[in-house]
This record gives sequence, C-alpha cells and structure tokens, in this order.
Amino acid sequence: MSISITNRNVDLEADVKEFIHERVSKIEQKYRIKINSITVVLDKKKYVYHAEIRVQAKDLAVVGNGKEKNNIYRAVEEAVSRIETQLKKHKEKVKKRKNKEAFSKKEMLQTVPHDLEDIAMPSPSSEEAVSARITVRQQPLHSLTVAQAVRQFDEGFQDGVLLFINSETEEINVLYKNSADELIVIQQER
Repeated sequence: MSISITNRNVDLEADVKEFIHERVSKIEQKYRIKINSITVVLDKKKYVYHAEIRVQAKDLAVVGNGKEKNNIYRAVEEAVSRIETQLKKHKEKVKKRKNKEAFSKKEMLQTVPHDLEDIAMPSPSSEEAVSARITVRQQPLHSLTVAQAVRQFDEGFQDGVLLFINSETEEINVLYKNSADELIVIQQER
C-alpha cells in the first residue's frame, strides 16, 4: 500500500506525517481490504485546515473530507471517520450480496424424485427412515430461459430433474417429467 501526502499552504512536521501514516494504515487492517494506494491532500485556507483522503482498492474508490479550525489532526480524523463510514456501508453491502447469492444459489431441492406426485409429508417419527432415502447431489446452476431448459431436457438430459436459474425472473426453477410424460416447470410463488 502506498501512501502519498500532498500539502498546500501547510508546513508538515514529522509528527503530523507519522499521525497520518498511523491512522490511515489502520484502515487496511480494520476492514481487511487490500488497498492499492492512499492519497492525502492537506490544505489551509485562512485558519481552517482541510484534509482530503482518497482510498483506492481493487473494486473500490472512497473519498473522505474533513475540515477543522486551527487543528490539522482533527481535520485528518474527520476525513478518516468519513472513509470508515463508507467502508462499513460497502462491507455491509458485500456481505448482504454474498448472503443473498448464497441463499438463492444454494441447493434448494437437494433430491427430487422423478415423479413429484408421489411425495408424502413424513411424520416426525419416520424422519430417520426419510433421511436414509435422501441422496444429496451437487448440480451447477445455469442461467437459462424456460425454452432453453426444455430444449436441453429434450436433447437427452439424463438426470430426470433440471435445476436452473430462470434468466427472465432471476429465480431458481425446476424442470422435470411427470409419470404422464409431461414436462413440468416449478417456479416460486409470488
């Protein structure tokens, strides 16, 4: 991580530079992101110190500004605080997006019998017998239209059940052939 400090109308002392390096380098450790570069611009207009900090990471660019009358440390601290607020929001968005993807792409139907009409809800006493019948199968999820899924099924799909992401609705769908040799698509109820 490279840290560059630019000063305009400000005499930078060693302790100010050390404070900036110390405070800014904690951001990478605290938020566990790989930062490419940090640019700090310090300016003084009349009696007001202005600090602008730009953080550049892989897929992220964050800018924080701070100003404080007669105190450069507080101006830097305010800018860092604003960057931390933005990084918290970014981290929450990424976490939310990952959870949403994991939920939507997770195996919702791990074992589906060839004929879904034979499904009976087990009684609590027979859960062990049911779990002995369950086979977990990993299947990649592909984004397809219903027409593409039907075509793939007709072209010799061997598993009996096709699990896919409907490219029109972005939801998981199931395509299977019932005992009457009809193709059935199961979609989430809205």
